[in-house]
Amino acid sequence: MGRPFLELSDRTPVCFGDTRQIYEVSDYPGSLVRTIRPERVDAFGHLVGKNGMKRLRMAGCYQGFARELAEYLIQSRRLHTQPGFLLPFAHIYGLVQTDMGTGLVMEKIVGEDGELAPTIGHLHAEGRLTDKHQAALEAMFERCRGLHIVLSDIHANNIVYTEERSGRPECVSVDGFGERVFIPIHRWFASVNRRKINRIARDAAASLRRPPAQERWGRH
Repeated sequence: MGRPFLELSDRTPVCFGDTRQIYEVSDYPGSLVRTIRPERVDAFGHLVGKNGMKRLRMAGCYQGFARELAEYLIQSRRLHTQPGFLLPFAHIYGLVQTDMGTGLVMEKIVGEDGELAPTIGHLHAEGRLTDKHQAALEAMFERCRGLHIVLSDIHANNIVYTEERSGRPECVSVDGFGERVFIPIHRWFASVNRRKINRIARDAAASLRRPPAQERWGRH
């Protein structure tokens, strides 16, 4: 009998990203399983449309997973004496084989209704963004500065707001963390990384002051 794998092809994702799809399955309570959208992967396991140096990345379409895993392990090393530590991004629980390719099992961040926590982008679009959300967002950026967490593709729709995770208002990045450049200058130099986080935070604050239809801060 072969090794069992998780069957996802007959399930409906709870949400989609540009290259990823996310599933909630009973096999992993309190978690989400993230896979790469099959239509975005070419015959060689790279993302469609990637060329040049990007095709030299050995992880191919899973480069994002590798980047996030690396950041998680770096923070785990630094905080290894603090059992039960919480990070300002979703915790990673491991990898799982699925019929949609390798899946990344991650912490499920929920709101007060037990459903997926709302993103900052959704709160803004619905006119529900308040000072407490803004304060939680800035606190998240400050924790990233203090922990020397490298942020990459951070925007309003991969940061969620919750008060259930730690019992206090909190913003959590669910995607877009880890070093993405070939020469990891943000990882090597805390001052360079801090300047980048400051730039992201300024862009976020400016973006969220604009009407929701114009809201978005993007890749840095």
